Amino acid sequence: MKRNLKKNVLPFILGILLGISVLPVAALPYSTATGSMGSYGPVSGYSYYNDSTISNWGTGNGINAKEMVATQNGSLAPTGYMGALCWLYKSGIIIRTANWKYNQEPDNLMLNITDSNYVSASDYYADGETRAYNGNGYTTYSGYQSPYLVYENN
Repeated sequence: MKRNLKKNVLPFILGILLGISVLPVAALPYSTATGSMGSYGPVSGYSYYNDSTISNWGTGNGINAKEMVATQNGSLAPTGYMGALCWLYKSGIIIRTANWKYNQEPDNLMLNITDSNYVSASDYYADGETRAYNGNGYTTYSGYQSPYLVYENN
């Protein structure tokens, strides 16, 4: 009985959590919303995940956007194999860009972050692109836009 309960309840809870993750998020202190995780590869022997996250710093006037790229199996990708570019959007318009950044040492995770210190009431989201070294340059992959974070001045 317990096994059947776990088998049925876990997918139900995961479904609710995934459904919530695509809804706009009100900017409470330290609010964070992450988009769907993408995957690609293998490229030069490595497969990757990527996603975009929008966060409120919780200090009242800060929003940041993050693009993440990680190896799927946790293996260390060689220096320069992973790249990320990140955009912070306000009402559909790019307001900040974090230019291409590449892993500076063998690693299994890399982040690129851009932020805005002074924000006004609006809706914000993060998006970006990631790159994988293909042996003769880079292949670029679209990130997955984060859900909207709705920021309201108090």
